[in-house]
Amino acid sequence: MMNKKLAMLVAVPALSLSTTTFAADGAPKVFGNLNVGVTKVDSTTDIDGQAFEAALGVKGAFNLDEYKLIYKLEAEFTDAVNNANGESELEIKNAKVIMPSKYGTFVVAARGESVQQLDMYKVIDIFEVNEANTSTLWGQPDEASSVFAYKSPTFGNTYVSTAVLTLNSSGTPDINNNDNDVDAFVMRAIYSDKQLYLGVGNVAISSDQTGASDTYHRSTFTAGYKFAKADIGLTWEHQGDHPSGSDSDVIGIATDIQLANDWSLGLGYTDRDSENDARDDSATMVIVRKHLHKNLYAWAEAANYENSDNNYSVGINVRF
Repeated sequence: MMNKKLAMLVAVPALSLSTTTFAADGAPKVFGNLNVGVTKVDSTTDIDGQAFEAALGVKGAFNLDEYKLIYKLEAEFTDAVNNANGESELEIKNAKVIMPSKYGTFVVAARGESVQQLDMYKVIDIFEVNEANTSTLWGQPDEASSVFAYKSPTFGNTYVSTAVLTLNSSGTPDINNNDNDVDAFVMRAIYSDKQLYLGVGNVAISSDQTGASDTYHRSTFTAGYKFAKADIGLTWEHQGDHPSGSDSDVIGIATDIQLANDWSLGLGYTDRDSENDARDDSATMVIVRKHLHKNLYAWAEAANYENSDNNYSVGINVRF
């Protein structure tokens, strides 16, 4: 139960603030992502066919006098597709309103993708299966709930973003009714130009929310650089005063290399060092992609873990 609570909490840091590719004047635009293939995990004997992601949504925008209002509603079908009888519940991936203006961008989201995960981990999050989130060695989920966020205007290629999380009464009662309206607070600063990318961030989660004696902090630093034919990135994550009592440091590096004839090669390494030695682990990852269209590519990925199961996957990813 504690892990489920914490996973929901650490997803807090703001949601996607992108304002591009939306239909104007309120007209909805349908979009989606289908990523399917086969995978093999060392602990199993069978190769499994599955959807790595299956999502469908609508988005649009209203152009008003002083600002634009953008809406986005997206459902995740992945679990339903992978269930043998197709009867798993759908997951809401995005349900949010975004209001960009000259004073900055405001977001109200009942549910949405976490931009803490995007902003602080994207320079190493280049893999299809072994993603830089809680599904592997990291402490950062890729989605968030009950978020109010603000992103400042950009000055000198730099912006600051803040967010608060306040859980509603539809969740687990013992973590929603804790006499705190603000259960978590996030702040991060990002510098980004055409080549260099830098970011620092922190998530602070109330001890009343986690049930621990101290406020839980997750601090992150990220750096990336774009060369002519390759990108390289590094992300460091520290979890302090973790409710489990096991603080940890995770560091990851990755590079994405553009090859000839629309091929690309991705390489990555992640290491987790925990106060609980049983949680120590590391992973070496490789992915090869063949880009068939700007919205379509085939891929093959493998990951070798020190203390977890290795995995091997191939698939095809299409966006529309």
